[in-house]
Amino acid sequence: MKRRTFIRNTIWGTAGIAAGTSALVSCTGARSIEKPVIAVIGCGARGTELALKACQASADVTIKYVCDVNKNRSAKAASEIQKVLGYLPAVADHLKTVLGDKEVNAVIVATPDHWHALATIMACQAGKDVFVEA
Repeated sequence: MKRRTFIRNTIWGTAGIAAGTSALVSCTGARSIEKPVIAVIGCGARGTELALKACQASADVTIKYVCDVNKNRSAKAASEIQKVLGYLPAVADHLKTVLGDKEVNAVIVATPDHWHALATIMACQAGKDVFVEA
């Protein structure tokens, strides 16, 4: 990715955060994802809710992973997603697992606020599109 593209995308993402809204940061430039394969990083109530909303918005969306350091939380999120969507996403306890998967092309960052920046930067460096809330 070119430096200017990264800076432009970062500025737009930061503007969304500063405005108190959600930000979708495309770290690979403008592109259309035909079949979004998503990993949810942070499996509290908000992360699970965002995953389900993404799937309800489009039948083409797949939740491949739920990831949380708290294994009970990620297992509960996977179970809730299975009830609604009919399949069980994989459970990961480290975000490097999901970021290293080439099939995953987008992530939802729903970690505690103080982890948003690190998770977002790591996802961008891995070439993933990122949804993160302020």
